[in-house]
Amino acid sequence: VNQAITQIATQSSITGGTSSITQVIVQIATQVQITQIVQQIIIQNPQVQQSDVQQIVQQIASQTASNGGNSVQVINQIANQIVENPKGAVSQSVVQLAKQKASGNVGAVNQAITQVAQQSSKGVPATQVIVQQAVQIVIGQPNANQQISQIAKQVAASSTNTDPATVNQVINQLALQVANNGGNPKQAIDQIASNVASGNTGPVSQTIAKLAQLQISGNNKNVNQAINTAAQQVAQGKQSDIGQALSLQAQNVTAAAAPTQPQSKVEQHANVTTPPRSQNLTTAPPQANTTIGQTDNTTSLSTAGVPVTQSPMAGSVPPVTHHKHHH
Repeated sequence: VNQAITQIATQSSITGGTSSITQVIVQIATQVQITQIVQQIIIQNPQVQQSDVQQIVQQIASQTASNGGNSVQVINQIANQIVENPKGAVSQSVVQLAKQKASGNVGAVNQAITQVAQQSSKGVPATQVIVQQAVQIVIGQPNANQQISQIAKQVAASSTNTDPATVNQVINQLALQVANNGGNPKQAIDQIASNVASGNTGPVSQTIAKLAQLQISGNNKNVNQAINTAAQQVAQGKQSDIGQALSLQAQNVTAAAAPTQPQSKVEQHANVTTPPRSQNLTTAPPQANTTIGQTDNTTSLSTAGVPVTQSPMAGSVPPVTHHKHHH
C-alpha cells in the first residue's frame, strides 16, 4: 500500500492536475489487481511461468484500453471469476494462452487477445471471450465453440434444472484441462459429441449435466477435481475415452456431495437424555414379576419435576411388598 501511495504521488507530481491523480490511482489499483490475479493462477498452476501469465493479463488490459474498452471492468471480471473458481475455465484459459505464447504461437495469442479487447468493448463479458478464444486455439478448429455450444444444448435439453451456459463452461473446462495436461482436446470433444449424439440421456450426458448442477450450486472444488483427474487419465493414456473417465470421477463427486441422511427414529430415541432425578429421591429398581402394594399415599413433585410418592408420615418411605405369582 505504501508503495502504491508513493507511486501515485510520484506520477501525479509529474503529470499534474487532479484528473491525472484519479487516472494514476486507477492505473495503480489495476496493476495491484493484475498482480493478485497472476499470483492466484500460479498457486493453482505452478508449472506455468509467472512472467508468462503476467504478460497475458497485462496485454488484455492494455489492448482493451486501446480499443476504447473499460480495462478496469475487464480485469475485475477476470479477478472475480478466478476468486470464485481458481481452477475453472477462465483460469485455465489464461494458463493456456500463456503456454501458447511461451511455445512460440504468438500470432494466435495476439489475435485471441485482440478479440477479447474488441468484443468486451461492445459489452460481451471478457471472461466469456477469453475462454472461447483459448478453446478455439487448443482445439484448432474455427467451429470449436459452435460444436461445444451444440453439445451443451443437447445435454441441457435432456436434463431438468440444467443451465446450457454452465454445461458449456464444464465442457470448455474439460477441453482446456486436457490440453493443459498434454492431451488431445479435439479428440476429447469429438468423443463427448459422439456419446451425447448417440444418446442424450446416456451416462456421459448425465455426468456432464450433474457436474454442471454441482458447479452452479458452488461445489467447484469437487467438480474441478473430477474434470482434472479425468483429463490427466486421458492425457496419460490410462483412459482412452474422456466420457468414461469423466463418468467414473463424477461418481466420486456425486457420493461426496450427497446430503447426510437424517437420523432414524431408533437413533433419535437412543440420543434422548433422561432428565436428572432428585438427589433426595430413592427409587427401587424394577423387579420382574412384582406388584407394588397400593397405599393411601399422596403425590407431589420434587424440585427436579419428577413425581414423588410420599406416605402420610413425613419423611417415611412406603414399604414395597413383593407378591409371588402362583402358576
